[in-house]
Amino acid sequence: YSGSNEAPTAQELEYLSQSTSGLRQNLESVEEEINRHEARLQSLHATRNGIIEKLRRPRVILSLVRRLPEDVLTEIFLRCLPDDRYPTLHLADAPLLLTTICKRWRSTALHSPQLWAKAHITVGAYDDGEPQSGTSAETLQRYRVEAAERLGLIQRFVTRSGVLPLSLSIRT
Repeated sequence: YSGSNEAPTAQELEYLSQSTSGLRQNLESVEEEINRHEARLQSLHATRNGIIEKLRRPRVILSLVRRLPEDVLTEIFLRCLPDDRYPTLHLADAPLLLTTICKRWRSTALHSPQLWAKAHITVGAYDDGEPQSGTSAETLQRYRVEAAERLGLIQRFVTRSGVLPLSLSIRT
């Protein structure tokens, strides 16, 4: 290779053309092999994913949690309740969350009055239905709908707590 910025001679051009020809062929060969291996790897990934999917259902069925007695499951559910506050009326928190996992968990949670004996309620500024100046009818209607939904949840807590006393924490 020339160490200068001068144009290559005809002899240098011929030499470089011949010497790089083999390298280009080598590169093409290596790229083809890489493509073959990548295609094989994709095929292996697809096969692996199929096997994983076939293993998923039996693994779920064999899961230890499916074989726990109801009283043990109830005890676990009770330990899901927050220690530092009353449970909220949100689906993202126990006990409501526990009713969304599967049929068995829903049944166990619904038949465990201790889960429903405490609740924290946040009362919005417009729950009394009295609009403040500048409150649109649409906003007021939204607050009324939210209050009705919250009331329905409170009624479910009362029903589900059975004969146990119900403790409520209310924040305005």
